[in-house]
Amino acid sequence: MDVECRVRECKEKWVWSAQAQMAADGGKGTARPPARMCSSCYDKYNNLNEQQINCRTRGCDGTWIWTRGMQLEAEKQGHREPPKRMCDDCANEYADLEEKELPCKLDACEKTWFWRRGAQLEHKKAGYNEPPKRMCDDCYNQFVQLKDQTLKCKVRGCEEAWVWTRGMQMEALSRGRTGRPYRMCDDCAKKLTEFKDKQLLCKHEGCEGKWIWTPEMQLEATRRGQSPDKPPRRMCEECVEFLDKAQTAQIACESCGAAITWTKEAQLHVKLGAWVKPTLCSDCRKNK
Repeated sequence: MDVECRVRECKEKWVWSAQAQMAADGGKGTARPPARMCSSCYDKYNNLNEQQINCRTRGCDGTWIWTRGMQLEAEKQGHREPPKRMCDDCANEYADLEEKELPCKLDACEKTWFWRRGAQLEHKKAGYNEPPKRMCDDCYNQFVQLKDQTLKCKVRGCEEAWVWTRGMQMEALSRGRTGRPYRMCDDCAKKLTEFKDKQLLCKHEGCEGKWIWTPEMQLEATRRGQSPDKPPRRMCEECVEFLDKAQTAQIACESCGAAITWTKEAQLHVKLGAWVKPTLCSDCRKNK
């Protein structure tokens, strides 16, 4: 009796003799044929050795046994290399894990992504306890379509540039910001730390107020070729506020009644005690 080989994918057969059939069930003739290999498979099986194969889980040092029977079936299926499998310990850990739904790494995004069990296992084997930060599928699909952009430094006089990375762009888009940011290049940001706020006297005579020459202002002056030891002349905040609120006034000449235009700047100088309020028009002053 010809019986199919027990090895899957093998098309050959082995002969179950009448004598063996009779011996299988005491001569009743009702026994079913045992699962056996054909002679070709059996010869190959005897020439094989069990192999210790590395676990498929990244970061795991464990192994699993690729038995001779597995190797024989793999060969019949046309495979020469061992399959990717977990060791027993990883397989047991994997079975105890559950898929997790986690929030997108972008703070402004309310969508989620799924942390698969295999990824959790590899994360653990790498020595991490906290879940990774990842984008949801929608954000990631948008991310891969972006490209890093090189933008000009915001400091006037600087010819350098900085890179607006895809990650930065995604963070901005998730917050609804579509315009390009306005920022310094890396060199200017580093150079900025060399400066400190300086309090300088107001440019107006008689004013004791001060204004702050910020590190950003000093950096810009340096980039434009100006000496940081020669600060510009500027008004203090009090003088700026006075000019913003003041209105140009018309004053009647005390002599002829003609209108005298009293500018905001002139009013400021009077307030500071550097000038006096006009009382005569220019013609009357000439004739006086």
